[in-house]
Amino acid sequence: RRVHGGNSKQMESGSKVKLTYFDSYGRAEFIRIALTYARVPFEDVRLSWSDWSQQKSSGKFPFDQLPVLEIDGHVLAQSASILRYVCQRHNLYPTNLIDIHRTESIVTLLDDFIIPFRPYWRESEKEKQQKAYDDYFAQHLPGQLQLSLIHISEPTRQAEISYAVFCLKKKNKKNK
Repeated sequence: RRVHGGNSKQMESGSKVKLTYFDSYGRAEFIRIALTYARVPFEDVRLSWSDWSQQKSSGKFPFDQLPVLEIDGHVLAQSASILRYVCQRHNLYPTNLIDIHRTESIVTLLDDFIIPFRPYWRESEKEKQQKAYDDYFAQHLPGQLQLSLIHISEPTRQAEISYAVFCLKKKNKKNK
């Protein structure tokens, strides 16, 4: 468990925020980045696979999935929906319908990036997992990422930062 500090002007005082996910970046990392950027204090609970297998069917997790975000007794599920909620609540979400569409199309496109990795997430051999990542980044991702950056440039040009930008904040060692 980690507790992140902050001083969000939009968060009501006394709100307790807890993000629960696996001990990895995955789908919760975008949410962590958005909460941190918005200076929202939150507890970052990271479960091991064995902890998750014991807690999954407890009824505590909607759809028996992670991540979940708990705010003042409300349990929010589904990573894109949670991220959208955090960004809307903290004025990081576009208000113009065209910008909303462009932003949502980027967020939806992220599944095209994430889905090919699913078979390797539980891979115990780190070398196989790294090779799969490297192959994907080298062969498939450049074209998709170029397309997504073209689409995202317009809605974020006038804003300091937005919802879709949090979804593109992934380190790529080859682009340093």
